[in-house]
Amino acid sequence: IGKISEVVHETQKERGKTALFLNGGIDLAVLKQQRSIVDDKITAVKNSFGISGYTQDELGVISDNLLKYDALRANITAKSIVTNKALKGYTSIILNFLKLESHLAQTVASAHISSLITSLRTLEDGKESGGKFRANVSGIFAGDKAISTEKFNAILKLKAGVDANIIASSLVLNKSSLDLRTVFLNSKEWGIVNNDFVVLLKKSSIGSYERSGSGFFNTITAALNIYGKLVLDHKAYLVKEIKQLERQSLVSFRNDSIVLALITLCVIIFILYIIKISGESISLIKSVGVSVEKESTGVSESSSSISSIATQLSDATTSQASSLQETVSSINEIDSMIQKSSGAIINSTK
Repeated sequence: IGKISEVVHETQKERGKTALFLNGGIDLAVLKQQRSIVDDKITAVKNSFGISGYTQDELGVISDNLLKYDALRANITAKSIVTNKALKGYTSIILNFLKLESHLAQTVASAHISSLITSLRTLEDGKESGGKFRANVSGIFAGDKAISTEKFNAILKLKAGVDANIIASSLVLNKSSLDLRTVFLNSKEWGIVNNDFVVLLKKSSIGSYERSGSGFFNTITAALNIYGKLVLDHKAYLVKEIKQLERQSLVSFRNDSIVLALITLCVIIFILYIIKISGESISLIKSVGVSVEKESTGVSESSSSISSIATQLSDATTSQASSLQETVSSINEIDSMIQKSSGAIINSTK
């Protein structure tokens, strides 16, 4: 933005000197000196394309604008173009550059930075109005002729553009920029410009302004240089605020990273604790299972012992019953034998 702004500033001067040249106020050599300054600023812009941060479409606008200089200058050098058309050619180039600043303001997330960029555009618009005012009035004074109503209204509009933009209520300026604004408004040079403007208004229908074009150009350029310092000061403030925002964003990112790391660590510790508790629970369950298994085994062994004893008792009972049965049989045999012997004795007695 800074390098493009420098191109705009020097192009505004080239536009003013072009008006002087086309109206016989300066020689071509003086105009070429200013062109050389603009060319140096253009080279700086081209060299910064790779790190500019602009999109390809925006770089395309810049490149197209830079290509317009050669054809416009060629017509001016040959004096094959009228002053008004030449000035419009420069104005078109400048406005395309300034539009990029407005577009940039819309893409910035920070409301504060966006307001500063918008303020920069407002200041640049005011300065651009001043540049066009310089070019047109310098040419009028150099030609020293009456102007049309249309031209008269255009001059009024340009002067109002300077006055309105520099005191716009929407401007967000730091103290040093406010001080420079006061210096500009109260400067001797701007006071002379205001007086020359009054003379122009009074004599616009007849000419004979009794003011040289180059003299007016030098005076208003001195005043606009103060305005330019205001713009540069505001840009420096904007850069400072952007860097501050970047530092804050970096600190915020670092703090967020630390918090995220701590949260992650806490989650990991919690998970490990859960795993540990789960492991202990599983071990306890396994221990209880082993105990139950042992108790079950003991009960099983006891049951086997009881079953064995019962079997032994059953076998003993069976054996005793068998022995008793044999005894009973023996008694029955003895009883039978006694009965037979008694029967034999009875028969013998008879």
